[in-house]
Amino acid sequence: MKKKVFVMPDSDAVAEMCQMLFGEEAKATAVDSAPEAVLVARFVCDDNRSVATCTCDIEFAAYSGSALSMINAEAASEFVESGQLSADARDNVREVMNLFSSLYMDDDSDHLRLISLENANFWRVPPAIDITNVQIEIPEYGEGLVTFQIH
Repeated sequence: MKKKVFVMPDSDAVAEMCQMLFGEEAKATAVDSAPEAVLVARFVCDDNRSVATCTCDIEFAAYSGSALSMINAEAASEFVESGQLSADARDNVREVMNLFSSLYMDDDSDHLRLISLENANFWRVPPAIDITNVQIEIPEYGEGLVTFQIH
């Protein structure tokens, strides 16, 4: 039987994941400010209850979505300026969020999975029982903000 439900990702775990994805120079730092969310990743447990979310600003979405498949930094900056991602960049953000799901789990936790990546203005994030804001620097692209929440 599992002892705890989920773990809250800390900046060290986020940094390690981002270094694996974007290179050794990627950094993650805990911050007080939450992002102006443009995307919401929704995570559910095995009985399909919504248990966690991860929100991000346009900068993180553009830079991570671009860096994952080596879309150039200039295009990523254009995504930030326009507030719109290409279909490929959005698909890549979904994959980043899917990988981030592992940050909520450890050997003693229940399983959760990504169920959707929504536009933030179309989905209300439920109240959180725990929250961590992280600024992530993606080498050669820039910085963005992410909020991890357990509900």
